[in-house]
Amino acid sequence: MRASFNTVAAFALAALLAWTHPAGANEYLTADEPEAFIVQLRDVSLEQLTDQSVAAEERRARFQTLLNEGFDVEAVSSFVLAKYWRQASDNERQMFKTVFSDVLTARFLPVFDLYQDGMDLSVDRVSEAGGSGQVFDVFSTLKRPNEEPVKIAWRLLQRDGGNFKIVDVRVENLSMAITLRSEYTTQLQRNGGSVAGLIDDLKQRLASGVVGDPKLTESN
Repeated sequence: MRASFNTVAAFALAALLAWTHPAGANEYLTADEPEAFIVQLRDVSLEQLTDQSVAAEERRARFQTLLNEGFDVEAVSSFVLAKYWRQASDNERQMFKTVFSDVLTARFLPVFDLYQDGMDLSVDRVSEAGGSGQVFDVFSTLKRPNEEPVKIAWRLLQRDGGNFKIVDVRVENLSMAITLRSEYTTQLQRNGGSVAGLIDDLKQRLASGVVGDPKLTESN
């Protein structure tokens, strides 16, 4: 299945709202309810990263720093690599996490220029997932001027009554984590399951300025 440009853009805008918060985030992200957590993330991230006067290099460095603070890179890395994560060496895992962070930055940061005044993320409802009391789905709507609204569902994990963490974002029922897993599994199958080979391929893509699988990101 091919993801349209609008879906990729929505993923990036979701990332803006989900993965970004300033250093010392516990000072800001103090909500103890799923809905309030998403609202706090929205408000803090919009304040921090929508200033177009910030230099490109600073925006990139800021995004990557905040990405690594607010996003569980290891957990998602293990999910997107699936069985290949278990087969990888400790060094390969560390190298993948580093390049994966670089890829996410290169892939999504340019789309942040799509942010416009009048965009708003509203929370529609919250439901518990799995019956454990630790996993929640927060359903929301991203409203954009002169565009159709986009439905975004956030999966939150709360461990031992602590802070919430976002473990997946679904845009119009398309999971970001599953999309990346499909993309990387295809690449790994092409190179015989070598995580080192995938890392080298991703580094080459970064150097050439081309990231992501074009079959998954091109417009319909």
